Amino acid sequence: MSYYPNRKRPHHIQVWLDDMEYQRLNIMTAYTNQSREQVLRSLINGLQIKEAPQLEFFDILDKLSRAGNNLNQIAVTLRTHGFMDEPKLDEALKIVRNIQSIIYDGFKPDK
Repeated sequence: MSYYPNRKRPHHIQVWLDDMEYQRLNIMTAYTNQSREQVLRSLINGLQIKEAPQLEFFDILDKLSRAGNNLNQIAVTLRTHGFMDEPKLDEALKIVRNIQSIIYDGFKPDK
């Protein structure tokens, strides 16, 4: 029986690691941007350890979301009023081109 019956994870264990194991755990922790406990739970559960996304990833997602919203507003305006809001369309296209540039710069091969 655990001392903490109301905890989601009531079982506590202590593990001793050698220098190499400890270094590998720290590398995995830095690589995934997770705690050591989260990394160990993922490994125990057979999950694949994946690299944490870079901050630019979230910026790209935000820009894609804004462009999608702008395009949706343009489509609604076109359906209801029969005309297109050209400034909004230009803004959405500008955002899409900016996203393309960011993605290209992030994935182009180094020379």
